[in-house]
Amino acid sequence: GRKECVDALLKYGASLELEDFDGNTAYNIAVLGDHGDMAELLLPPGQENVTLSRIELQSKSKENNAACYKRIMAKQHQRERDRERSLVTQYSRLHENLFTFSEEFFDPIFLEALKKGTLSELASSPLEGVFVFPMLSSKFCNELIQEIEHYEHSGLPLRRPNSMNKYGAVLTDLGFRTMFDGFLRNIVQPLAEGLLGTDAVGALRSHHTFAVKYKVGEDRFLDTH
Repeated sequence: GRKECVDALLKYGASLELEDFDGNTAYNIAVLGDHGDMAELLLPPGQENVTLSRIELQSKSKENNAACYKRIMAKQHQRERDRERSLVTQYSRLHENLFTFSEEFFDPIFLEALKKGTLSELASSPLEGVFVFPMLSSKFCNELIQEIEHYEHSGLPLRRPNSMNKYGAVLTDLGFRTMFDGFLRNIVQPLAEGLLGTDAVGALRSHHTFAVKYKVGEDRFLDTH
């Protein structure tokens, strides 16, 4: 919201059409942040005649903000899908079986409790909101690690899970989106409902699925989280 900084950037030719990684222009960010005065300065070319009253209305209207956010997220999701499709066509998989959801990925004891609705009996809870129970099979875990390491050695672009971790991978980039869609629908949704209750969970529709590697000497400046 610092007008003097915006004025200086515009004076020296900053583009109003540039987008960040999430597909946001400076105008979008100003609108979503309720900075009406900034949004007026950052109007995209061709929209200079939009009045300040309209900008103020847009920046303060939850409905309009939600619509703007929806458009931005739709653009980001499309960009991610295009990127994933491009990588999938270039990547030679190591374990093809991993890319189709299967109950064989899970511990039989866990699956039985999930289907019978007895997860609360299987899980221990050392802290409020923290649950401990067997879930994934050793075979699945080992093959997933091998697949990630295989991708890392492929030379293809590798996205890290977030800005904190330098070691790890976003698994949808490897082609796992469909498999983890099934994971979310068939496992995570009933799992969350079984432990937290249907009213507390709601419908789970999306996921950011990634793996992170921790090792002595790596990510030494990773903050406590």
